[in-house]
Amino acid sequence: MWGYYLQVPEGALASVLVDDQERQQSSSVPFGKVHPEVKAGFESRLADLVPSLLFELVQQCGNSSIQAIYSVPARSYARDRVCLVGDTGAVFPPFPCFCGGFADRSDPTAVVIRPGYLDSNWTTESWTDQGVRNKVGASHWPLPELVHAFLDAGLTPKRLFEGGTPVPTVLAIRARKN
Repeated sequence: MWGYYLQVPEGALASVLVDDQERQQSSSVPFGKVHPEVKAGFESRLADLVPSLLFELVQQCGNSSIQAIYSVPARSYARDRVCLVGDTGAVFPPFPCFCGGFADRSDPTAVVIRPGYLDSNWTTESWTDQGVRNKVGASHWPLPELVHAFLDAGLTPKRLFEGGTPVPTVLAIRARKN
């Protein structure tokens, strides 16, 4: 199972939630029932957003589904808590790698990595005042801690990919429940 969070404007949501029999769905389209034009439209958008290797994996999956996900701004953040989403799997936004408070991305062609990558303490330090991190804060998880969290949850990583240039900004992990 794989998942990708692809934003659709609320006004266009109804045109996406249509099954292969052209019936309007309220919040999801089941596996294998996505309308071919909708699937082609999503794949077209996705092809420009992810590396070709990852996109090939997407194309190999014959049974796509769509689940509407409504995002709301977080007014507060609870540390050391877990939220279980769904009953068999969950879709998470890609994990940012080198874009914590230790990375100065004010010049995207010359990213400066300062000390702090291995520090997983809570911080509101950020290179910009336009994001969530400087307003509510965040903890950066160094790669070993992140992989251990997957293993501790009973997930076995199957494929890993880093994306973004010149310094990675996204880490995608495909994992299977043991």
